[in-house]
Amino acid sequence: MINALGLLEVDGMVAAIDAADAMLKAANVRLLSHEVLDPGRLTLVVEGDLAACRAAL
Repeated sequence: MINALGLLEVDGMVAAIDAADAMLKAANVRLLSHEVLDPGRLTLVVEGDLAACRAAL
């Protein structure tokens, strides 16, 4: 099966934690990584099948 990646950029650590929690509970995806872009801005990367990534985002 081919997996898709979903990227979400958020402002703030609390928002990133809330977003990651909601994405992981909403769909069958796993959190691959997070990256701090600027102080206070983060990117979350999730992996799953295409439908799951769309549902998570």
